[in-house]
Amino acid sequence: MSARDNILARIKSKVGAGPDAPRSAAVDARLKTHARNLIPARGQGDDDHRIRVFTEMMVAVGGTVEVLDDMGDVPERAAAYLRQLNLPAHIRRGSDALLSTLPWHRGGALDVVEGRAIDSDKASLTRAFAGIAESGTIIQYSSPESPTT
Repeated sequence: MSARDNILARIKSKVGAGPDAPRSAAVDARLKTHARNLIPARGQGDDDHRIRVFTEMMVAVGGTVEVLDDMGDVPERAAAYLRQLNLPAHIRRGSDALLSTLPWHRGGALDVVEGRAIDSDKASLTRAFAGIAESGTIIQYSSPESPTT
């Protein structure tokens, strides 16, 4: 039995026996009727406002944000970003289907490698699932297609 199986078995033993349908129904009902939580004022507003707040918060914690009108511009902007920081024209990305289909030739001499980052990599690219305007935080899935290393 794997460590994962052991953990799940322990959780199941504590939850109790019985069909899962009533518990699933209770969770679904709770999610449908749950009141919306407090949304801080800086997180309210239209998309432009939330992007502005997200950018301000990301910059405040040392990050950078670049808003592009076309995903096809990512390779060119990634290459420019590396040049601005005097980093090698080398980037590693996951096997994410969207990133795989980008026009990487637009990055010029940018060397694009697929896979998890390794110690010698100076830059990697992965797609974020979401951004939280209030804190400038990004949410990423972790998978072979979207490594968070």
